[in-house]
Amino acid sequence: MFNTGDNNEILSYVQDLLLEEQMIQENYQAIQSERLVSLVKHAYDNVDFYRKKYDAAGIRPEDIKSVDDICRLPLVTKEDLKVNFPILANNLTAKDCQVFGTTGSTGSPLKIYRQNGPSPVPYIQELLPRVIDILSRSQGTLKVSTALVTGNEVAENLIAHTVELTSKLASVQMQYLDAHDDTEYILDKLNEHKPNLLGTYPSVLKNLALLCRQKGMTPPQPELLVCSAEILDTHSRRIIGEVFQGDIINAYACTEAEVIALECFEHQGLHIQCGEVILELLEDGKPVPPGKPGRVVVTNLRNMATPIIRYSGLQDVAVLSSGECSCSSKLPILDRVEGRMIDSIVLADGTIIHPFKLTMAMEPIPSLAKFQIIQETTSALRVLVVSEEVKSSNNRANVNGSLLDMVVNNLANVLNSSVTITVEKVEDIPPAPGSSGHALVKCLVNNPS
Repeated sequence: MFNTGDNNEILSYVQDLLLEEQMIQENYQAIQSERLVSLVKHAYDNVDFYRKKYDAAGIRPEDIKSVDDICRLPLVTKEDLKVNFPILANNLTAKDCQVFGTTGSTGSPLKIYRQNGPSPVPYIQELLPRVIDILSRSQGTLKVSTALVTGNEVAENLIAHTVELTSKLASVQMQYLDAHDDTEYILDKLNEHKPNLLGTYPSVLKNLALLCRQKGMTPPQPELLVCSAEILDTHSRRIIGEVFQGDIINAYACTEAEVIALECFEHQGLHIQCGEVILELLEDGKPVPPGKPGRVVVTNLRNMATPIIRYSGLQDVAVLSSGECSCSSKLPILDRVEGRMIDSIVLADGTIIHPFKLTMAMEPIPSLAKFQIIQETTSALRVLVVSEEVKSSNNRANVNGSLLDMVVNNLANVLNSSVTITVEKVEDIPPAPGSSGHALVKCLVNNPS
């Protein structure tokens, strides 16, 4: 079945990994507490930035005895990390570490250190069994393709961890592509390689799906498609799923905290990787209950080079699920990630409309390939839409007319009547700087939140 190693040794290796993951699931609060206490003491003793911040807040390391005490620690913003760069623990040197940077798609890139050496391998429970299943049908060779934006390593690390595991089980054939390349070129290269595992950005998969549908082209059919580094909204997922037959796994990840949450194959939410991070969802500084959107605050329990403790700089909004997944995982679940708080819509009366409500309103509209909602004032929205190619020229005008009407009507049902909605049909929507895709919701109004 596999090309490398004794099958009994491989089975033992896999079982050990799964048992370790099971232990984390069953004891994640105790494990989080142990790692948080150690992280805070390390940060206080070795990082000037944190020592000064905690002294100013009247916090000593011994005040943090468990994960329940995390709310006593002050928040860390993106500006904190940028202004105080380099933040590097004084028991390490730059030679001990690598520097990683965000893409700056929001106009605010930052850099952090991570210590050299093998990375911990989380999310085994979700991915590894399916990868092994794929290997059992592939003569022991896993063919992996990654379509990445040069300089961004979030998606690459996710795939790299999977490949690191898989390389112990079988041979791996890797193909690297640049997501900035022409979509048709990427499709040609994927068809040459025919990967059974593809890791990329949602926007890349969506563009591939649209190209195949519009031009009648044949895509490869990887059994597993892993998306990260962008929001995978339901509209994009529907378009991708109509062309690609494999399992689509969504990962919520970022440079600062790596993989925060990962979808399992039941597709009932994203399992928070509690052995790696502590995820808080807050409103006005207090935790929100399941089902209610909250601002993401994350703590990376692994990075000792540039500690990331109670980091609010992602400016994301997410919703915790109140239910349990039908898989065996005991990890808590994110129902969804709604997008950046800074791209929420702010109405004239101060009401904040989260991006997810707007993208959900667009999801059922047929023949809609791409869209971008831009708030220019508190009373005006401009919507850019790209329609799918209509084969019959006789129907094109009617379809385009109904498409524009549906956009206005669906958004009007979410917003109040004081907001003017203008829809503009365009040929394409360019990606944001440093990104492979564009923001679905873009607020140009000063957001007081």
